[in-house]
Amino acid sequence: MIIPPGIQDLANKLSFEPINITVVIGVNNTIVWLNNDNEEHILESTSWPSGGTPFQFYSLPGKTNVVTFTTAGTYTYFCEWHPIWMDGTINVKA
Repeated sequence: MIIPPGIQDLANKLSFEPINITVVIGVNNTIVWLNNDNEEHILESTSWPSGGTPFQFYSLPGKTNVVTFTTAGTYTYFCEWHPIWMDGTINVKA
C-alpha cells in the first residue's frame, strides 16, 4: 500500500494506492505501507472480522509499516487525520 505524495492536500482528494486489496493467508497476507507523503498519518482499522486483530500505527514520511493478517474477513481502515477521503478495505481470504 502506498500513501502518495501530496496526500495531505485536501484539494487533491488522493487516497491510498490501491484503495482496496485482497490477500490470501499464507500467500501474501503481510501488507507493507509506504508513506511517500511528507507528513505523518495515523492509520487504524475501523472494522475487522470476529477473531481478527485491529491495527493502528503512525505512518512517518519515507518509512514503512507492516501488518500481517491471520484471520479471514474484511478489514476497513482510514487515516485518523483524514477520515473522509483517506480510507480503504482489505479483504483477507483463507
